[in-house]
Amino acid sequence: MTTPKFIRSLILCSLAAVGLAARGEGVLPPAEPREHIVMIGNALGERMQYFAHFETLLHLRFPTQKLYVRSMAHSGDTPAYRPRPGRKSQWAFPGAEKFRPEFAMHLGEGHFPSDDQWLTLNRADTVLAFFGFNESFDGPARVQNFADEVAAFVDHSLQQNYSGRKPPQLVLISPIAFEDLSATQDLPNGKTENANLKLYMEAMREVAANKKVGFVDLFTPTAAWYEAESAPLTINGAHLNEEGYRRLAPYLADALYGQVRSRQRLRPNWCTRW
Repeated sequence: MTTPKFIRSLILCSLAAVGLAARGEGVLPPAEPREHIVMIGNALGERMQYFAHFETLLHLRFPTQKLYVRSMAHSGDTPAYRPRPGRKSQWAFPGAEKFRPEFAMHLGEGHFPSDDQWLTLNRADTVLAFFGFNESFDGPARVQNFADEVAAFVDHSLQQNYSGRKPPQLVLISPIAFEDLSATQDLPNGKTENANLKLYMEAMREVAANKKVGFVDLFTPTAAWYEAESAPLTINGAHLNEEGYRRLAPYLADALYGQVRSRQRLRPNWCTRW
């Protein structure tokens, strides 16, 4: 005969298995079924394909949504400038050339798709835009130019309909801090780099607030991690290593979607007794 205690235990285990949990606030609503999430921007996003902790965590947190996650990030990209020799143009949107006139020369004669065309092929519902690191080397004098570049990129992106259903959800994601590895490697100590990175991060934050799009600050937490950890979290001060991406994954997922725990973490140990 089935006891009430046994039935209660089965119900609790079932609730745990489907991943029900309290969530904090993120900049995005919960992922929808078959949502297409596409990353663009610099090497921080590009290198996630080699350290797949973030994508794996998304699937764990939304196990029934069958998410589609793709990376179009490419080292050196800025909001306006996307250099590819196989394209007819290196500019990301009409008018982008005014923000990066120093890169006006382009010898490409290719026929490969533009970023907008790729985003359409990928039917992007959500675009995660990693920018600010490359641009920070322009220094304080060009922070306003960067802010204007980001604002123009946001305006252009929100006018698109990559998915065929509606404009994309857009989140601007800041650069990480620069880690001081100068004691063991022939690298800068990061003081100048971090001063510039913070300026460019704040510029992204302000644009996101003005344009009412999502923003995630990765500069502040990574700077704190470097201070707290004895082992390096980057390979060269600028690019995260395996452990760095492991640390980044839950922070970024929480910032985007709130503190949703994965199905595995929700299942109590005592469920295995039944």
